[in-house]
Amino acid sequence: MPGLSTVRPVRLHWLLLLAICSLATINLMFSEPDPQHSSSLAKTRLEGAKQGTQPPKRVGFSKVVNASPIFKKELSFGVKEEENSAREVLDLEGGDKERHGTGLDPDAANEVNSIEPDTNAVKKARLLALDREENEEEEDPFHQQLPEEEFEGENKHDDSSGMNTNQINNWRNLTESEIARLSNLGRRLFLNQNIGEEQQRNFTVLMWKTGPSVERRFLYEYGEVRKDPFRKCSVRNCQLTYNDTEAETADAIIIHLHRTKGPSTFPVRTKLNQRWIWLTDESPYHTFMVAKEKNIEAYNGFFNWSMSYRMDSDIPVPYGRTVPLDSKEAAAYKTVDYFSLKPKSIAIMGSNCGGRNKRWNYVRELQKYIHVDTYGKCGSLKCPGHFTKDCNLLEDYKFYLAFENCDCQEYMTEKLWWNALGKGAVPVVMGSLPADYRKLLPPDSFIHIRDFASPKDLAVYLEHLLSQPDEYNRYHAWRSTYKVVNEHGYFASEVHHYCRVCEALNYNDPAIKQYTSMETFWDKETQCYPTTWDKVTS
Repeated sequence: MPGLSTVRPVRLHWLLLLAICSLATINLMFSEPDPQHSSSLAKTRLEGAKQGTQPPKRVGFSKVVNASPIFKKELSFGVKEEENSAREVLDLEGGDKERHGTGLDPDAANEVNSIEPDTNAVKKARLLALDREENEEEEDPFHQQLPEEEFEGENKHDDSSGMNTNQINNWRNLTESEIARLSNLGRRLFLNQNIGEEQQRNFTVLMWKTGPSVERRFLYEYGEVRKDPFRKCSVRNCQLTYNDTEAETADAIIIHLHRTKGPSTFPVRTKLNQRWIWLTDESPYHTFMVAKEKNIEAYNGFFNWSMSYRMDSDIPVPYGRTVPLDSKEAAAYKTVDYFSLKPKSIAIMGSNCGGRNKRWNYVRELQKYIHVDTYGKCGSLKCPGHFTKDCNLLEDYKFYLAFENCDCQEYMTEKLWWNALGKGAVPVVMGSLPADYRKLLPPDSFIHIRDFASPKDLAVYLEHLLSQPDEYNRYHAWRSTYKVVNEHGYFASEVHHYCRVCEALNYNDPAIKQYTSMETFWDKETQCYPTTWDKVTS
């Protein structure tokens, strides 16, 4: 039949066309957006929010879940119910592969595979370090405030609060430029400045997608009891939620960059005055652990506030802080002879034997000239516990080598705040620049490896201090005026991440801002520094 023979080829052609279209649609749904597309999409969402309309939806992209997710002990991407940051992964004793699954970025999680910053970054890093040491004032391109006329109806900052914003305690000797980069919350935390005031309303804070997986740290503080995150907060007008459906109405949405799968999983922005907050406790080298899209530029245009350990974040959440003693604490202080109190000399503990700054190479070189007790997987001595159990043996040492896994701006972890300062030891530090330590640590409280030409020279100085009680005790003189507070959540210390978000919603300038240049604020090539010591070792 001629008619039938004609129909069959036509049908086959239509079926072939339909199959091609289906494959193209599936590819579009599951492909990761490129940085340029992500930024333009973020802009489209903001425009839609300004006009009070929903932006165009892309199938499979940034949908708000209609029902609250089922919280499981293990998330779909293989991260257990624990705050396993890039720095922490290899610090855990054994079982790393089984513990973390196979979906994680090996370069982010495994510092053993890390390498020195590439050659192109060295010059930029040194130039930036020089600029920062000279305290040159620069414009702040990453904190871009959107034009005021675009946000009619938004609350404007009220300068008639009656607070005296000139009363600050600038013992850190911050420059005017550095002070100007601090948020109101940053001024309260680092300058003891009474600025901003509690808002007469309630706020809802949504931890997007990853709330249950970080509870062990943020709510349990590695203990057995779930704690109210606002119990010691200066304001108590916030509630925390994990319910995805509240993305439309929440006042703030926290997106954990270390755990996010990328912009394709973000919710749809429905209102302009909603604060989108990007969070990381890690250095720029280890920002992303799960996301396929690791180019920071792909996240431009989504966020309003930053949340990190750095002082100039909109919401600073450092691992620890130096705080002046109040009058009662100062009056009650009694001088302690730390030299006599501590019978042993130098220690370091770690189960992560890597590090871009070659920290363990430095330790081995140092050991050629002075005795160092090494604990953990990378050493010869054992001390039980990590995050949940403290190593009390470290309390016997006069010095502790607080060597971070990379040398990045203000990146100072519990190695410094807990293992060294918190245990009454003098920290010998490797990490950020000496100028950063001087701003964040108590005065005359630390020894920096960059102040010595080689590990041998450092060993000579430490040997000298080990024979001079008075000189050694001068490194503890600050304790009559200051104290350190640990705020990282490990070893049952306090952690205030959710509290800080609530305080920021109350105290920070309410003017809308947008991070349109994330790579300027958070960049490993300009905010991390090359190692220098290995050029002079034998």
